[in-house]
Formats: sequence, C-alpha cells, structure tokens
Amino acid sequence: MLNNMNKKTLKKLMITISVLGIFINISSAFAQTLEIEILGGGYKLRGPDQLTFSNISTGFTESVSMLNFFDLSTTTIDPVENPDGKGSLIIIDENGGSQYNVTVTASQLTYNVPGRGGPVFTIPKSSFRIKNTDDTHSSFDIINGSTDDFQLTTLNNTDTEGFAKFSTNDIDDVTVTLANGLGKAPGRYRIYPKLKIVIPSGQHPGTYTANLTFTIA
Repeated sequence: MLNNMNKKTLKKLMITISVLGIFINISSAFAQTLEIEILGGGYKLRGPDQLTFSNISTGFTESVSMLNFFDLSTTTIDPVENPDGKGSLIIIDENGGSQYNVTVTASQLTYNVPGRGGPVFTIPKSSFRIKNTDDTHSSFDIINGSTDDFQLTTLNNTDTEGFAKFSTNDIDDVTVTLANGLGKAPGRYRIYPKLKIVIPSGQHPGTYTANLTFTIA
C-alpha cells in the first residue's frame, strides 16, 4: 500500500496527427478510460474518452489547430461530477495530507515511414502546447473543496497566446504544471485545458504520433 508521501497517479494518452499532402488531418484519442487510482490512495484523473482535432489545410506557411476539452461531450463520467456533459479534466483528491501538483508532459510527434528501415520524420516538440484554461473559462470549477485548497498555476515558457510549450529548444522536454492543491480531502475540481499544435510549413505527409501524460504527484 502506498502512503501519501509516495503518491503518484498518471495517464498516458496517444496523440495522432495525419498529414496528407497539403492537408492535415489531426486526430487524438484518449485510452477508453482516463482514470487511474493507486492502491491505498484516492488520487484520480478523469477526462474525455476521445480527442479529435478538426481538419486544417497547410501550405507554404505554418498552420495552427486548437482544441478545447470543454468542446467535447462525455458520457462515461459521473453526472454529479460532470452535470453538463462537457469535457474537462477532473482532479480528485481523496487522500489528503500533503500538497500535490497536476502536471503534463508530451513526447515528440513522430512519423515512421512504413517499410523496413524507412526514414523518421518529426514535428518540433515546441509545436505542441497547452493552456490550463480555455477562452470560456478563466478559472476552475469546484465539485468538492474550497478555492483556498486548489489553484491553477501561472504557466512558464508560453507563446504570445499564453500556451506553454512542451519544449523550448526542441530537444529537452518541459513538464508543464497546470495546477496544485494543498491536499485537503475530499477535493474534486474541474479544469478546462486547451491544446494547440503548430504545423510547420512543408511538413512531410504522414501519420505522426506522440504520448501526452498527465500526472498527480
């Protein structure tokens, strides 16, 4: 059994981007259930079952696609926690006792050309970005708890629109801290992340994949 000092909850999500000629079809899929509970604890992440970016076209200049969690409809989450059926990331703290951070990291978007020994193409790590609020929500919602016990963090390494980059030099990974809590259980909070992918001009066609990992620790 894990104690409070060793708590860690995480979930890896597959991100897929298909680039077809001058058109880019972006689709991202969560695993069927975005929920992990550690033995002896009660730290969970809940969110949409699936992410799908709208198709965009690109040419000789870079293109941008964005996605709000809130724009997604969800049917698998407890209606008490998600009464409007809209997408969000729900942070649940049933342990209490010590402070925690909600963080997210992303691996590089990579396309392996089919065939033995085919070349590998990548989209720069800094092209994948996230915010902890969307354009509709300026803050978080409380299911259980207090505004004194949970807060959104000020993001670092942001672009002009406030999106935090998963890398600043396209080599090293950056862990983005979205929120933190004081560990006063029970605590249940909804945040509304927004994702952004910048597709460079002239990006090689193919299906690019990466892992997006949310963690409570």
